[in-house]
Amino acid sequence: MVSIVIPAHNEEQVIGRCLSALLRDAEPGELEVVVVTNGCTDGTAEVAGSFPGVRVVDSPVASKPAALNLGDEVAGSFPRMYVDADVEVDAIAVRAVAEVLRSGDCHIAAPRIEPVLVGRSWAIRAYYDVWTRLPYVRDDHVGSGFYALSEDARRLFDEFPDTMAEDFFIHSLVPASERRCVDGYCFRAHPPYSIRSLVKIQSRIQAANARNHVLFAAQADDINRGHKAELLRLARQPAMTPKVAVYALVTIVAKFKAKRRNRSAAVGVWDRDDTARAIAGGASKVGTAGGASTAGASRVSRAD
Repeated sequence: MVSIVIPAHNEEQVIGRCLSALLRDAEPGELEVVVVTNGCTDGTAEVAGSFPGVRVVDSPVASKPAALNLGDEVAGSFPRMYVDADVEVDAIAVRAVAEVLRSGDCHIAAPRIEPVLVGRSWAIRAYYDVWTRLPYVRDDHVGSGFYALSEDARRLFDEFPDTMAEDFFIHSLVPASERRCVDGYCFRAHPPYSIRSLVKIQSRIQAANARNHVLFAAQADDINRGHKAELLRLARQPAMTPKVAVYALVTIVAKFKAKRRNRSAAVGVWDRDDTARAIAGGASKVGTAGGASTAGASRVSRAD
């Protein structure tokens, strides 16, 4: 069995899509799926609970790190995978990642990320065309919506730290030789539809990276140097020059906003993209769970 922890805060619009993709090709008893609904004011728990075999843990605390820790208390198997509620990954990719981790060749793994760019503007597509070419994403990337740990890797830390950059923290736990991006398999991430929303989530990421730099200082500095070198190389290619300009502008504005954010009352506020969620929510009204019965689902409420 593989354990999968999915933290979910007000994800009614997308949690059904996530669980449908995950469970569609799963064998009975193959996956232990724990959805930790945290601080929700919508129907996330009800949608998740409509999928047979999914365990829902309710907490009133709106905190992704706290939700991950709660999920770890409930989950019982390894490899253990941590999946964002707004991405899509199937059981075939999960099996491939689990097989790599069980081989002992590495301790942290993920499928390759595939941004879904249908319907996005040229500027959004340009940004992600550059982003996916950078060393952090290109070379054994884990995070940005999915990472999986062996039991040995999970022993490297006690609890998830109270940081919004928890996937970067996980990425930095082991050297590159012990990380693996499993080629031939992917998970689908859904970028925002507007530049304004992209800047908002990037400023949140930049603010968290700056606040919690001590957690992953050495690796972050190496990654930043590698990114600068690659951006300069890409900028010299005529077809990529305007795309690099878009990426650079978004990053500069996001870093400026991040500095202001870290000096304001907005510190710790989890800004997210709602443009892609709104469209996914409209599509899901056809029926997220496909009429799934609640038989086999379980639900636990946590007071703290």
